[in-house]
Amino acid sequence: MQRVVTGYIDRIEEERFAVLLVKDTGEEFITDVTALPESAREGVYLTITLTDGEITQLVIDRQETEVMEQKIEEQLKKIKSRSKGSRFKRG
Repeated sequence: MQRVVTGYIDRIEEERFAVLLVKDTGEEFITDVTALPESAREGVYLTITLTDGEITQLVIDRQETEVMEQKIEEQLKKIKSRSKGSRFKRG
């Protein structure tokens, strides 16, 4: 059975393995970094094609990656705007 899901590269371990997390289900897949698309890096979203539970295709989802990067940037701006500096005085 084949299914297509959206996921992202959570991390690269030992410079050999990529840990992929499926966005909606939290499923975790581990694949060799050589199976990743050329410009893929941690945090990039992918369209993952699975056949009988095995990864058969990985394609960068540039639109989803851009949307998530914008959300992260907005959250960082909110955090920085709330920050009023340290409560601790320098001696």
